[in-house]
Amino acid sequence: MIHKTDIKISIIILFCLICKLSFSQDSTNISVRMMHYMKLNEYKKLHGNLTKEDSLSLKFQDSDTLVLLTKDKLPNSIKVPYEQRDSIFLDLYTDVVFNKNKSTENIKMKYWKEDIKLFFDKSVDKDLKKELLEFAKSISSKIDSLTIYEVKERTASNFFIYEINENSDYKFEPRIKKWNGSGYYINWDGRQRLYQCNLEINRMQLFNKKLLHNKVKQTFFKALGQFYVIEKLDCTSLFSNCYKGSDQISSIDIELLKYHYSYGICKGTDLETFEEQHKIAKELLEKANHHLEYYYND
Repeated sequence: MIHKTDIKISIIILFCLICKLSFSQDSTNISVRMMHYMKLNEYKKLHGNLTKEDSLSLKFQDSDTLVLLTKDKLPNSIKVPYEQRDSIFLDLYTDVVFNKNKSTENIKMKYWKEDIKLFFDKSVDKDLKKELLEFAKSISSKIDSLTIYEVKERTASNFFIYEINENSDYKFEPRIKKWNGSGYYINWDGRQRLYQCNLEINRMQLFNKKLLHNKVKQTFFKALGQFYVIEKLDCTSLFSNCYKGSDQISSIDIELLKYHYSYGICKGTDLETFEEQHKIAKELLEKANHHLEYYYND
């Protein structure tokens, strides 16, 4: 199992609440604004003392006092239309992102906000490295909000790949358990943004070259969103628990990944919030033919 590394964001922590809490409406459109909060002490550093209006919108979460940020405090906010999808697609998506039908945990959607910068240890087989780089390049070229490339220094990377084989048995990441050929350990922050991953290739566990390469590609793909494999897709899908390799990335894999990295949905939410947002959006579109939009400040 991949574990979360707990960290604290030292400057500002922004919380995305259920979007339905903030509606604006006119005769043709309904907009949903993501509500962002800032810790009280950080707010005072940036904006001075609270106004009377600010004091009326304080929120208490855990041991923190949070201040609701008004639109003028979010100068870089952007507006994105809601992306409508059918129930079959959303059922697949919630399975691969939230492990909907198997997990009892409160899993949240995770994604890479920054570019993924790959660094390959010298232990990695050259043919496998070449194949994985081509695979990563193919993915990156198809997903607008996901950029992946190789860097020459490990210190400049956020995605480290190494191999255990007959010539190199050093385990850089001991928290990676036995994954029958390949596994990863990933870190994310309080906004569910992935920021560091170590991927292990273990040639001593899986000797068949083709099977190993397929396993590594699937492991890499899963680390793009801490995704889960499911039984509902055929064995050509990287999201399938029976993946056997394919010359090309399947269309459903690309569509699910594009959707995950689109901004037509709220980011970093849990399953309950995700489903509630879609329920609201569907009702608005069906009953009133209203156009739904989200506001972001990243």
